Amino acid sequence: IEHYLNQPPDVSGKSPNSPVALLPSAEFDKRCQEIKKRCGQEITEKGTSSLVFGLGIVAWTDSDKRYFGPLLLYSVRLGKDSKTNRWVLTLASNSVRVNSTLLYKLKGIHKNLDLFAFFNREDLNRGAGKDFALILSDLKERLKSFPGFDVIDKAVLDFFPFNRYLLVQELEEKQEQLLEN
Repeated sequence: IEHYLNQPPDVSGKSPNSPVALLPSAEFDKRCQEIKKRCGQEITEKGTSSLVFGLGIVAWTDSDKRYFGPLLLYSVRLGKDSKTNRWVLTLASNSVRVNSTLLYKLKGIHKNLDLFAFFNREDLNRGAGKDFALILSDLKERLKSFPGFDVIDKAVLDFFPFNRYLLVQELEEKQEQLLEN
């Protein structure tokens, strides 16, 4: 299910404060039910769900093929509001993280696309966390110097295989030890 952020005002003149689905209502409801079912199955089988809300899609072209990957990942739960009967995404507390798997992929494509230092900049911190609006705008500017790369103001709801993320995280944490061996 794909969403756009910052939608124009609705007929009442109010600007929505949340993502808006780009699907007909019946199709949206059907897909949400499928996602909810898959989440339940994952929780039963693995004890956790890999459902994430990905924000800021990095797009690039490699050998005439277009690739996309979410930059920021939020662990979420999908459910229905008991009062309105509308589907609701609930963010898990402190669940936002940068997609390290994507950063490694980009670094492998072009050595100057090493964005790990970019995300450790002190000016990106604000209050209790990172300033994600600043991250996305600065990254858009930085990627302008790399033909075929862009950050799209788009979000996606999907299942993200955390086993890859954990492997990347472990490699990152033990990089010096691996180089010594």
